[in-house]
Amino acid sequence: MKHTKAALSKLAKFTPQDLTLIQSRRGEHNRLGFAYQLAFVKLYNRFPTQPPFEIVTELLTFVSLQLKLASDAIKQYSHRETTIWEHQDQIRRFLKLSKFSEIEATTVERYIFDQSCQLEQTHALLACLRDFLRQQKVVEPSESTLKRLIQQERQKARDYIFEKINSLLSDTQKQNIDALLQTDGKVYSTLHHLKQTPQRASANGIIKIAEKLDLIEKVGISSIDLSWLNNNLQRSMNRHVRKSTATRMRKIKKKRRYALMVCFLKQHYQDMTDSLMKTYDKVINQMYTKTESDLDKHHRKQRKSVKKSLLTFEFLANTILDESVDDALLRITIFDQIAKDDLTTKRNQVSDYLNGKHKDVFTLLVSNRFGYLRKFSPTLLAHLSIEKEDAKNDTLIEAVKILKQLNELGKRKLDQTTPTDFMPPVLENVVIQEDGQLHKPAWECALLTTLRDHIKSGNIAIKNSKRYGHIDDFFMPKKQWDNRRKSFFQRAGLPQDSKSVEAFLTQKLNAAFDRFLTTLSSNKYAQLDDKGWKISKDETVSLSAKQEKELNKIKQYLSKHIRLIKLPQLLIEVDNELHFSQFFMSSSQQKMPCAEDIRAIMATVMAQGCNIGTYTMSHLIKDVSYPKMKNIADWFLTEESQRSALAILVNAISNLEITKYWGDGKTSSSDGQRFSWRKKVLEQSYSPKFNDFALEFYTFIADNYAPFFATPKECADRDAPYVLDGL
Repeated sequence: MKHTKAALSKLAKFTPQDLTLIQSRRGEHNRLGFAYQLAFVKLYNRFPTQPPFEIVTELLTFVSLQLKLASDAIKQYSHRETTIWEHQDQIRRFLKLSKFSEIEATTVERYIFDQSCQLEQTHALLACLRDFLRQQKVVEPSESTLKRLIQQERQKARDYIFEKINSLLSDTQKQNIDALLQTDGKVYSTLHHLKQTPQRASANGIIKIAEKLDLIEKVGISSIDLSWLNNNLQRSMNRHVRKSTATRMRKIKKKRRYALMVCFLKQHYQDMTDSLMKTYDKVINQMYTKTESDLDKHHRKQRKSVKKSLLTFEFLANTILDESVDDALLRITIFDQIAKDDLTTKRNQVSDYLNGKHKDVFTLLVSNRFGYLRKFSPTLLAHLSIEKEDAKNDTLIEAVKILKQLNELGKRKLDQTTPTDFMPPVLENVVIQEDGQLHKPAWECALLTTLRDHIKSGNIAIKNSKRYGHIDDFFMPKKQWDNRRKSFFQRAGLPQDSKSVEAFLTQKLNAAFDRFLTTLSSNKYAQLDDKGWKISKDETVSLSAKQEKELNKIKQYLSKHIRLIKLPQLLIEVDNELHFSQFFMSSSQQKMPCAEDIRAIMATVMAQGCNIGTYTMSHLIKDVSYPKMKNIADWFLTEESQRSALAILVNAISNLEITKYWGDGKTSSSDGQRFSWRKKVLEQSYSPKFNDFALEFYTFIADNYAPFFATPKECADRDAPYVLDGL
């Protein structure tokens, strides 16, 4: 891995104590070799491998520059194995490092076991273990030793997880799980039916999602508590089931199969609850949108009659205000111009316009759409377990309970004690009739509309939901945080005591002001005087004819010498340097990767990245079959593996010297890009700007132009809820 000058200066720069120890070595080659090993262990927490003696060119150059010695002297040093071993012992004592063999095996094994209960990927466990060894001041052994330990403890962790989940299941629950994998004479199994993506939002869509929730509840695993199992690991096991057919699941060993299915059912129940809420939200929006459209059409049809009524009103007003018309003759004068029947008709039209079902959107919604709403509302409320987030929504919770009871008992009439203060005042005028009685359809429409708004705003939580649950569900449990709190603040360099925060932040702010004021005279971007801040502007530069000519020469030179490279060749060159393809391989393939495996991985990555598809790509290239590409896409091109490979690429971009001129990678910007999406799924939404059904990809790009995160979202959603996802 290449390192930038900044990284080398931070980790491999010698202190005065280091230099004193280095200078005590005899001979330039010994001083250079000793210093190189000292810098190497500081940088990598391990010693160079040998034979042959491992040389990192950038590090060797940095060390030789610090000592003002020729880097060629390392060749003589690299052949003195005895001296190398002696120097390593001296460096270990100087830095107070321990050998890996000196640390208790149970300590490392327990740490890996605990991490394996939370993480699935080998590279993630390897990174955690290396960080743990660095903190414990233990020199790393060979990578093969670390991977062997990880493989061993991860298998123990898996066996422990599978055994514990199985111990929570009864024989009846196991039989119910097995029943999901059977077809029973049907074309598809129940598992296949559960995994189907929810379609477009509709009343039938809500009922179908509710049916899936009922199927999961019948298995009887809702009472099983998996809070002890890391959520990331649960999602990983959930994805495994989603990608597996029922036939493949039946072939898996029972303990593992039951554990996978329990995690799938628990996670899928939460996903379906979120889909139920999302569908409910979209159906309510559709109802209001269609009602607004109906109201607009009605108003356009009534345009002529409204105009005639306004002309009549103008005539009546002018006649009444005309003082030349005697009050006794006022009615006669009016009826001479307007027939009494005509005036009565216009009065009725105006009354209907002002007080009828077309007076506003909500009234028309109750009149025209309540029947459609009743198709799904009983089912919806029966499957939404709502809980208050604060004490302000007691009446709303109570109103939902009342409606559930009415649905169960088949009653339609509301009592006088039925709460109405949960709804906006503008709706109360429609709900509460002139005789004081509550209009049941209007009350129910107001309740479902208000409930939707409060859930989306976070005032009401939904039990067993990922997106709409309690806000505390999004944070680490308090007990777990108490165990990690001390180490977190130590790593972050922040005060643990809340009373010290003010002084700490004040000191940092003062230091920042001091740095600014020290460099104020030479600051080209911002100045501060008695009148306030002055921010510099990028002035437009007009080039002379001579400068334009020189600029064109540079452009022509760059165009002539710029390298043209095809995408497959670029991917292979980058992989040769960074080895990101290892994240899309099995453990056995990682030990001995072959060209055929790498070629298949690159073809699959291009098929997915270019939106060609594995089937089409298999017909465009030779020697890579469709089954092999499909296997890679299904089982190795996971979200975790892609993020891991992307992390390698982003770090490599950040380590390039040229990117430092653009930024140091500590700030970022994010925005969405929309693509046409005609597939009829729940996440599909219409974009007026795009003028089509579309899906939006929200992408984060660092200030050094490294794209480090992207997530799909509905184009109708605001960007604000997704801003923190990639940070």
